[in-house]
Amino acid sequence: MREIKFRAWGKRDKKMYYDVGMSEDKVFSELPCYGSWSGMVIDVEDCLVAVMQYTGLKDKNCVEIYEGDITENEYDSYVVIFEDGCFRFDSGTRTLPMINSNTMLIIGNIYENKELVEGKA
Repeated sequence: MREIKFRAWGKRDKKMYYDVGMSEDKVFSELPCYGSWSGMVIDVEDCLVAVMQYTGLKDKNCVEIYEGDITENEYDSYVVIFEDGCFRFDSGTRTLPMINSNTMLIIGNIYENKELVEGKA
């Protein structure tokens, strides 16, 4: 069974936070107070964060792959997306299943490295 984990991109401070927990409408983490966050609880409705789920897989360097990561192999670069109930690699022109994750290398993510995804998913 895969491990269920989340990370969150702080839209105001432009920082990635790891090991966040989720409930129906809140994100919990050991984070500093953040704007309208109440202590260590982030209100998802305020859209202060973008939450991404861990795929349960790792790249060829054993780095955990999350939704929103940008990966590459010898042929192309891909954005990790969640669509129709499963995670996929999307190059903008083709989609690959996540079964080949050990051939991929994470080169960034869609929040910190927008320049890598121009024209991608």
